[in-house]
Amino acid sequence: MIKTKKDGKKVYQFAKDGIILCEDVCGQYLNELREYSTRLMSLALRHGAGIEHLQAVLRKSGTIVDFNQAIVRAISKYVKNATLKEKCPRCNAELKYVEGCVKCSDPECSYTKCG
Repeated sequence: MIKTKKDGKKVYQFAKDGIILCEDVCGQYLNELREYSTRLMSLALRHGAGIEHLQAVLRKSGTIVDFNQAIVRAISKYVKNATLKEKCPRCNAELKYVEGCVKCSDPECSYTKCG
């Protein structure tokens, strides 16, 4: 449910059966740092940065439960089976993005990184 405040900004509420369960979804889960991060990602994409590059940068830090990894998972829906610029840390072969994970292109190497 979307509610417009007096200042014209919109507030997104989560409601079920007419009962508001979360008053301001964005306010609850989007802190200042996340807001800056998402705005910078949007700016980069709108001005020519490849989505694969954004994904590669975000993948370098955090764990599977961190915000940047959630963004990587969302981006994964749009990047299918791409070859990455980075090389495999084990054998130096090309890395490929396959089925939501980074995998080494060398069939004898078992390196993979998901999330």
